[in-house]
Amino acid sequence: MTHQKNAVNSAFWPLFRFDPREAQNGQHPFHLDSRKPTMSFREYASKEGRFAALQRSNPEEAARLFELAQKDINDQWHFYEQMAGVEREIPAMTT
Repeated sequence: MTHQKNAVNSAFWPLFRFDPREAQNGQHPFHLDSRKPTMSFREYASKEGRFAALQRSNPEEAARLFELAQKDINDQWHFYEQMAGVEREIPAMTT
């Protein structure tokens, strides 16, 4: 359970919900349930055997890949924050 919590805390696995029916009620359909990341991806990944093995066998490449992964996670998180704040209005249907 701790490992899954760390995945969420690092934003490697963010928690969110999307329910388009809420837009019909004037609410946001996208909800970002995770809090801002409190742990780096490197800290999370270092606890997994596959990433720890990479760090031992090729530390320079591991550092480069951790940086790329963190950048991707940061970009995704920013996108999710934007999605959670987007105002949507469904046009009235004409029949």
